[in-house]
Amino acid sequence: GGECIMFTYNCLNPISDKGLDLFSTDYKATDNFADADAVPADLWVAGIPENTPYTGKAITYPDFRVYKGKTLLEYNKDYTVRYTNNKNAGTAKVTVSSKDGSNYKFTDVEKAFTINPKAVTITGFTIADKYYDGTKNATVNGDITLDGVLPSDTAVALSGTPVFAFTDKKADTGKAVNVSNFSALSLTGENSNNYKCIPLSHIPDSYIINR
Repeated sequence: GGECIMFTYNCLNPISDKGLDLFSTDYKATDNFADADAVPADLWVAGIPENTPYTGKAITYPDFRVYKGKTLLEYNKDYTVRYTNNKNAGTAKVTVSSKDGSNYKFTDVEKAFTINPKAVTITGFTIADKYYDGTKNATVNGDITLDGVLPSDTAVALSGTPVFAFTDKKADTGKAVNVSNFSALSLTGENSNNYKCIPLSHIPDSYIINR
Protein backbone atom coordinates (compact mmCIF):
# COMPACT_ATOMS: atom_id res chain seq x y z
CA GLY A 1 0.00 0.00 0.00
CA GLY A 2 1.19 3.45 0.91
CA GLU A 3 2.20 5.34 3.97
CA CYS A 4 -0.14 6.80 6.55
CA ILE A 5 -0.32 10.58 6.79
CA MET A 6 -0.15 12.50 10.08
CA PHE A 7 -3.12 14.53 11.30
CA THR A 8 -2.83 17.89 13.00
CA TYR A 9 -5.40 20.61 13.60
CA ASN A 10 -5.19 22.36 10.26
CA CYS A 11 -8.67 22.43 8.76
CA LEU A 12 -8.73 22.45 4.94
CA ASN A 13 -11.77 22.49 2.71
CA PRO A 14 -11.52 20.04 -0.21
CA ILE A 15 -13.15 21.00 -3.50
CA SER A 16 -15.26 18.21 -4.99
CA ASP A 17 -14.78 17.58 -8.70
CA LYS A 18 -16.18 14.42 -10.35
CA GLY A 19 -15.72 12.39 -7.17
CA LEU A 20 -12.16 13.61 -6.72
CA ASP A 21 -11.46 15.83 -3.73
CA LEU A 22 -8.86 18.42 -4.63
CA PHE A 23 -7.04 21.28 -2.97
CA SER A 24 -6.50 24.49 -4.88
CA THR A 25 -3.26 25.20 -2.98
CA ASP A 26 -0.09 23.17 -3.16
CA TYR A 27 0.20 21.78 0.35
CA LYS A 28 3.34 19.85 1.12
CA ALA A 29 3.80 16.36 2.54
CA THR A 30 1.57 17.20 5.52
CA ASP A 31 -1.80 17.22 3.77
CA ASN A 32 -3.63 17.56 7.07
CA PHE A 33 -7.29 17.52 8.10
CA ALA A 34 -8.82 18.61 11.39
CA ASP A 35 -9.35 14.95 12.29
CA ALA A 36 -9.03 11.51 10.73
CA ASP A 37 -12.78 11.25 10.09
CA ALA A 38 -12.58 14.24 7.70
CA VAL A 39 -10.35 12.39 5.23
CA PRO A 40 -12.30 11.28 2.14
CA ALA A 41 -12.66 7.51 2.00
CA ASP A 42 -12.24 7.45 -1.77
CA LEU A 43 -9.54 8.81 -4.04
CA TRP A 44 -8.42 12.41 -3.52
CA VAL A 45 -5.57 14.58 -4.74
CA ALA A 46 -3.52 17.43 -3.27
CA GLY A 47 -1.17 19.86 -5.00
CA ILE A 48 -2.90 20.86 -8.25
CA PRO A 49 -3.46 24.65 -8.34
CA GLU A 50 -6.65 25.92 -9.96
CA ASN A 51 -4.69 28.52 -12.00
CA THR A 52 -1.17 28.84 -13.35
CA PRO A 53 0.47 31.34 -15.73
CA TYR A 54 1.60 30.56 -19.28
CA THR A 55 5.31 29.71 -19.36
CA GLY A 56 5.86 28.66 -22.97
CA LYS A 57 6.33 25.07 -21.81
CA ALA A 58 4.02 22.21 -20.97
CA ILE A 59 2.63 22.68 -17.44
CA THR A 60 2.94 19.67 -15.16
CA TYR A 61 2.76 19.13 -11.41
CA PRO A 62 5.29 16.36 -10.68
CA ASP A 63 4.88 16.75 -6.91
CA PHE A 64 1.10 16.46 -6.64
CA ARG A 65 -0.10 13.60 -4.46
CA VAL A 66 -2.82 10.97 -4.87
CA TYR A 67 -4.45 9.36 -1.83
CA LYS A 68 -6.87 6.50 -1.33
CA GLY A 69 -8.45 7.44 1.97
CA LYS A 70 -5.51 7.81 4.36
CA THR A 71 -3.04 5.97 2.12
CA LEU A 72 -0.62 7.86 -0.09
CA LEU A 73 -0.45 6.07 -3.45
CA GLU A 74 2.77 5.67 -5.39
CA TYR A 75 3.19 7.18 -8.85
CA ASN A 76 3.88 4.62 -11.60
CA LYS A 77 3.15 1.81 -9.18
CA ASP A 78 -0.46 2.53 -8.25
CA TYR A 79 -1.42 5.13 -10.85
CA THR A 80 -0.35 6.95 -14.00
CA VAL A 81 -0.91 10.57 -15.04
CA ARG A 82 -1.82 12.08 -18.40
CA TYR A 83 -2.01 15.79 -19.27
CA THR A 84 -4.13 17.33 -22.04
CA ASN A 85 -3.89 20.87 -23.55
CA ASN A 86 -1.37 21.83 -20.88
CA LYS A 87 0.86 24.30 -22.76
CA ASN A 88 -1.19 27.17 -24.16
CA ALA A 89 -3.50 29.55 -22.31
CA GLY A 90 -6.92 28.03 -21.68
CA THR A 91 -8.31 25.00 -19.90
CA ALA A 92 -5.94 22.08 -19.33
CA LYS A 93 -6.67 18.69 -17.82
CA VAL A 94 -4.96 16.09 -15.64
CA THR A 95 -6.19 12.50 -15.84
CA VAL A 96 -5.24 10.03 -13.10
CA SER A 97 -5.58 6.33 -14.06
CA SER A 98 -5.24 3.16 -12.04
CA LYS A 99 -2.14 1.24 -13.06
CA ASP A 100 -2.30 -2.41 -14.03
CA GLY A 101 -1.05 -4.61 -11.21
CA SER A 102 -1.81 -2.09 -8.49
CA ASN A 103 -3.79 -3.06 -5.37
CA TYR A 104 -5.85 0.11 -5.86
CA LYS A 105 -8.41 0.02 -8.65
CA PHE A 106 -10.47 3.05 -9.66
CA THR A 107 -12.10 4.63 -12.69
CA ASP A 108 -10.13 7.41 -14.40
CA VAL A 109 -10.54 10.74 -12.64
CA GLU A 110 -9.97 14.15 -14.19
CA LYS A 111 -9.08 17.59 -12.89
CA ALA A 112 -9.25 20.75 -15.00
CA PHE A 113 -7.00 23.71 -14.34
CA THR A 114 -6.58 27.06 -16.07
CA ILE A 115 -3.45 28.34 -17.80
CA ASN A 116 -3.71 32.14 -17.71
CA PRO A 117 -2.28 34.40 -20.45
CA LYS A 118 1.02 36.03 -19.48
CA ALA A 119 0.81 39.77 -18.84
CA VAL A 120 2.91 42.10 -21.01
CA THR A 121 3.30 45.88 -21.05
CA ILE A 122 4.36 48.46 -23.65
CA THR A 123 7.85 49.90 -23.33
CA GLY A 124 10.80 51.24 -25.36
CA PHE A 125 9.56 54.82 -25.80
CA THR A 126 9.73 58.27 -24.22
CA ILE A 127 7.57 61.36 -24.61
CA ALA A 128 9.25 64.31 -26.30
CA ASP A 129 9.27 67.70 -24.57
CA LYS A 130 7.83 70.37 -26.85
CA TYR A 131 7.18 74.08 -27.30
CA TYR A 132 3.69 75.39 -26.66
CA ASP A 133 1.53 74.95 -29.77
CA GLY A 134 -1.98 75.36 -28.37
CA THR A 135 -2.67 71.60 -28.33
CA LYS A 136 -2.30 68.71 -25.90
CA ASN A 137 -0.69 66.53 -28.57
CA ALA A 138 2.31 64.51 -27.41
CA THR A 139 4.99 62.99 -29.61
CA VAL A 140 6.61 59.63 -28.92
CA ASN A 141 10.33 59.04 -29.33
CA GLY A 142 11.51 55.48 -29.91
CA ASP A 143 9.72 52.32 -30.95
CA ILE A 144 6.84 51.00 -28.86
CA THR A 145 7.65 47.39 -28.00
CA LEU A 146 6.31 44.71 -25.68
CA ASP A 147 7.95 43.87 -22.38
CA GLY A 148 7.36 40.41 -20.93
CA VAL A 149 7.18 38.28 -24.09
CA LEU A 150 9.15 35.05 -23.73
CA PRO A 151 12.26 34.62 -25.94
CA SER A 152 10.61 31.62 -27.59
CA ASP A 153 7.67 33.78 -28.75
CA THR A 154 9.48 36.49 -30.73
CA ALA A 155 6.69 36.57 -33.34
CA VAL A 156 4.29 38.17 -30.84
CA ALA A 157 3.85 41.86 -31.69
CA LEU A 158 1.63 44.85 -30.96
CA SER A 159 -0.86 45.94 -33.61
CA GLY A 160 -2.18 49.48 -33.45
CA THR A 161 -0.84 52.64 -31.82
CA PRO A 162 -1.79 54.18 -28.47
CA VAL A 163 -2.75 57.86 -28.44
CA PHE A 164 -0.64 60.08 -26.18
CA ALA A 165 -1.74 63.54 -24.99
CA PHE A 166 -0.62 65.93 -22.29
CA THR A 167 -3.21 66.40 -19.54
CA ASP A 168 -3.60 70.03 -20.61
CA LYS A 169 -2.06 72.38 -23.20
CA LYS A 170 -0.48 74.89 -20.80
CA ALA A 171 3.26 75.52 -20.88
CA ASP A 172 4.84 74.14 -17.71
CA THR A 173 7.29 71.66 -16.28
CA GLY A 174 6.41 68.33 -14.68
CA LYS A 175 3.68 67.61 -17.20
CA ALA A 176 1.87 64.28 -17.16
CA VAL A 177 0.69 62.41 -20.24
CA ASN A 178 -2.52 60.44 -20.68
CA VAL A 179 -2.63 57.33 -22.84
CA SER A 180 -5.78 56.25 -24.69
CA ASN A 181 -6.93 54.04 -27.58
CA PHE A 182 -5.82 50.85 -25.81
CA SER A 183 -9.07 49.16 -26.77
CA ALA A 184 -8.01 49.42 -30.44
CA LEU A 185 -4.72 47.61 -29.82
CA SER A 186 -4.24 43.90 -30.25
CA LEU A 187 -1.49 41.31 -30.06
CA THR A 188 -0.59 39.47 -33.25
CA GLY A 189 1.68 36.63 -34.29
CA GLU A 190 2.07 32.99 -33.36
CA ASN A 191 1.25 32.34 -29.70
CA SER A 192 -0.21 35.84 -29.22
CA ASN A 193 -3.27 34.28 -27.56
CA ASN A 194 -0.99 33.30 -24.69
CA TYR A 195 -0.49 36.95 -23.72
CA LYS A 196 -2.55 39.91 -22.57
CA CYS A 197 -1.40 43.51 -22.81
CA ILE A 198 -1.88 45.48 -19.59
CA PRO A 199 -3.45 48.88 -20.38
CA LEU A 200 -1.36 51.97 -19.70
CA SER A 201 -3.51 55.03 -19.01
CA HIS A 202 -1.15 57.57 -17.44
CA ILE A 203 2.53 58.51 -17.56
CA PRO A 204 3.77 60.40 -14.46
CA ASP A 205 4.62 64.11 -14.29
CA SER A 206 8.06 64.30 -15.90
CA TYR A 207 7.69 66.15 -19.21
CA ILE A 208 7.89 69.77 -20.33
CA ILE A 209 5.88 72.10 -22.55
CA ASN A 210 8.17 75.08 -23.13
CA ARG A 211 6.87 78.59 -23.59
